[in-house]
Amino acid sequence: MLSDLNIPFTLDRIQWRASPEQDWVSLRNQDDVIRQILGFARNKASMISIVNDHPKELTLLVIIKKVVVVPHHEFEAMVIAKRVEITQEINAAIAWANQAPSSLRSLLLSEIRASQVYRSFESLIDEAIRESSEEQEGTGSEPIPAATSSIEALEEVIYDGEDSTGSCAICMEKLVIGCQVTSIPCSHKFHKTCIGSWLRRSHMCPLCRFKLPIT
Repeated sequence: MLSDLNIPFTLDRIQWRASPEQDWVSLRNQDDVIRQILGFARNKASMISIVNDHPKELTLLVIIKKVVVVPHHEFEAMVIAKRVEITQEINAAIAWANQAPSSLRSLLLSEIRASQVYRSFESLIDEAIRESSEEQEGTGSEPIPAATSSIEALEEVIYDGEDSTGSCAICMEKLVIGCQVTSIPCSHKFHKTCIGSWLRRSHMCPLCRFKLPIT
């Protein structure tokens, strides 16, 4: 019985077809599905018995596939949210590469651009790299640390799960709801030790490149 199977979703608005060449037929419930399967099996069994009088094993493959239809406005919202998430990841990766010695920086940035994960975001990566280079112009390409007073003044809050990233962008570990985290003025949240170590090397947020005071 279908009810005995471990199907990880509810069966509703069921459609059935006995083969890829046939059209889909709408069914009312799981009992209709069982009737269709049994009817198909009997038909195949009778065809086998006509050709061969000896009993023969009949194997059927039943594929259950879930199709989700998302309204257009919800799909657009999902695409925008995903693009924001990817943008934050790219900014974090570029900011991390900029902390490396000058001899390694160009290589790391090239690897980020060549990453399969960001294949559709080359222009976004190029823009972020260009902006990062412009921000560091005139500084010998070395990051500027945030002022100690700025780091000490950062607010410590209890993580409530509303942060869009869901993880510390520096160590990449998940932020646990109820744990204490450090929030910087742009509202991004990190582990206290992670962001403290980061800001002692660079005064920019690793996600959005918000600039903290340097003096």
